[in-house]
Amino acid sequence: MRHARRAITIPAVIGTWILLLVSLPLALPVLAILDLVRGRSFPWFRCYVFFFYYACLQVAGLSSLLIIWIWHVGGDRDARGYWDGNLRIQRTWLRLMGWGLLKIYSATIEMSGVEDFQNRPFIMLLRHASVADPLIPGLLFGDQHLEMRFVMKNQLLFDPCLDINGNRLFFRFVKRGGRQTEKEVGRVAELMDDTGPGRGPLICPEGTIYSKSKSARIKEKIDRGEIEGGEQVRGLEAVLPPRLPGTLAIFDRMTNEDVIFIAHAGLERMSYFRDFLRGDLIGARLKVEMWSYRAEEVPSDREGRISWLYENWKRVDRMVRDHARENEPS
Repeated sequence: MRHARRAITIPAVIGTWILLLVSLPLALPVLAILDLVRGRSFPWFRCYVFFFYYACLQVAGLSSLLIIWIWHVGGDRDARGYWDGNLRIQRTWLRLMGWGLLKIYSATIEMSGVEDFQNRPFIMLLRHASVADPLIPGLLFGDQHLEMRFVMKNQLLFDPCLDINGNRLFFRFVKRGGRQTEKEVGRVAELMDDTGPGRGPLICPEGTIYSKSKSARIKEKIDRGEIEGGEQVRGLEAVLPPRLPGTLAIFDRMTNEDVIFIAHAGLERMSYFRDFLRGDLIGARLKVEMWSYRAEEVPSDREGRISWLYENWKRVDRMVRDHARENEPS
């Protein structure tokens, strides 16, 4: 299955890169003229440039992954150089993608609460607002040598760089939507078996991108008593409540890991790929707020952990709502 998928995705990415490269001299002036006629801040032009940039990073990433695999004779995971090389590719790719997105769309980012976790094991809980969410920790911790074990939806396996690099670094790709099955929850919890200094899992507890319709459906589930402790998060307006099975399974295996909450606002303008074409991110002000707890500060009982998790998620919600108010069009 894995090899069959890559036999499709890798040629598709390389073919797309060639097509965008060949079309570049004609496409950019045409798109710029169309944007001028429409009186917009070049959304179509920027979209083309971004996806060309993305395709270039894909080709560069795939080339680097192949070189490392050949150098270490077919990918010996026990070789430290092989592991470190894949980590460097992950960090560099995320940092360059984040930097490119901000520059191409003339967006700015404000980050607060950043700490050094290179010598501390961790669990990262990241708000899920956009297809670009994984770029946030890349920008936050770009100068730190962290091993972030991402939990991602399995559709992202069709991104060949994420597929190859993620599987080498023990990412978990899980099914999107629906109930979290016992098997998938177990696979996510296994990430806690190998935490260490500068190493740990990164999950998006909401499990899906926020929308008003999803929020309404969750409130209906709260009314029916289907969400444990749901009354505590009924008032959430800008985020979805955390899904408990996977998050609590990770907490159940805690030993001495710090818990890091990462709230961010502004990237919801890029919730789906079509938003890149509309250019909603142009000139946006992004904000990232991070805070953390030592392991001994996390409640040890289930009920206490749920209430503690929900209280922190209310803080995420307040941050997102405050940012929206501060950036309302005048």
